[in-house]
Amino acid sequence: MEKFKFRAECLRDVEELIRVINHGGMEVNMTFFDLPDLEVTVLTHHSLETLIEEANRIDDCHVIAQTIQPIMEYTGEREWSRSGV
Repeated sequence: MEKFKFRAECLRDVEELIRVINHGGMEVNMTFFDLPDLEVTVLTHHSLETLIEEANRIDDCHVIAQTIQPIMEYTGEREWSRSGV
């Protein structure tokens, strides 16, 4: 399993991603820093590419798609090319 970190605009976005990718179990930790914004770490068997694809399929989860990185590479900066927003 791999650990990833990302930013999200609100808890609903995180809940939607978890609902879509929670196959085979996962670990999720959230840090709220400027409500409703939060940072999330997930331990999952999914690849980075799959997580980006799934976040892009969920309405208004572009911040997740744009910021998710393996935890050791996470900066919190948005990668604008990762979504159509």
